[in-house]
Amino acid sequence: MQTSAPHIYTGGDCTGPYEIVHIAVQQGEIAGRNILKARSAWIHYQLLVSVVFTVPHTAFVGLTEKAAKARKIPYLAASYPFNDHGQSILMNQTDGFVKLLANPKTGEIIGGQCVGPLGGELIHEIVAAMAKRMTVQELTAMPHYHPTLSEIWTYPAEELAEKIGHGPVALHER
Repeated sequence: MQTSAPHIYTGGDCTGPYEIVHIAVQQGEIAGRNILKARSAWIHYQLLVSVVFTVPHTAFVGLTEKAAKARKIPYLAASYPFNDHGQSILMNQTDGFVKLLANPKTGEIIGGQCVGPLGGELIHEIVAAMAKRMTVQELTAMPHYHPTLSEIWTYPAEELAEKIGHGPVALHER
């Protein structure tokens, strides 16, 4: 967040590249830390979350299939529909799906999309997973209460873990 003038730091709209409130707040916090201790903090734009509060919500983090193809990044993708998910059926909100992208060799989660009920909330599970560089195998091993909306992420994670050839792993084995 340091400008070309070494004693000036910025955050928010004048910093770019995104004009989004939560990014501006994070940039301001990073600028403050870096003022106190130079180059001690930085922002991870690969964890940029986008949410559109339509009905149903649309949200994504990390790479989409289109972006991965354009950048020639290898990936595997799997999705799961809300119309086959217990909690969304109970809520009578069955439109949409979740999708995960993973590195085909390691299983690391590199992107997630959610079009569905509370998608703006549900996407944060994938943000947390990506921040910790979790694999789809680790996501499948993470307990999810039933019936909850968030357990829907385990279904594409299981499919990808199978494609990669690894079963679930215990979270402490990393």
